[in-house]
Amino acid sequence: MYPKYPVNFSNPVSPGDVFHASVTYNGNGAFTLVLTDQTKGWTRTVNATLKNPALASAEVIAEAPSSSSGVLPLANFGSVGFSASKANGSSLSSFAPDKITMASGSTTKAVPGSISSGGNFSVAWKHS
Repeated sequence: MYPKYPVNFSNPVSPGDVFHASVTYNGNGAFTLVLTDQTKGWTRTVNATLKNPALASAEVIAEAPSSSSGVLPLANFGSVGFSASKANGSSLSSFAPDKITMASGSTTKAVPGSISSGGNFSVAWKHS
């Protein structure tokens, strides 16, 4: 949960694995985050609480890995697909979302494609 540090799981992950993720607001600042590797068959659930959450945005992202020393080089992942992306039960496309290009300085790292009415889109690698 932003603005916290990343949470690392020890579960195995391989290229090509298919994931399902959800964030549910339970009221009173309480959230349930669920990440499932549908390929490997594991699920991790995290319950978290935020004081005065803004409840104003949702993100579906491909993000560069990081460590305590900062952002790490981005591997050539080709492209990654996202499907049925929703916020409050509606396709992200119905919200006219901002597309954010991953960059470091003047170097473009990855670029999102167009989002379909079903909430499908991909992010393409451009540079390590």
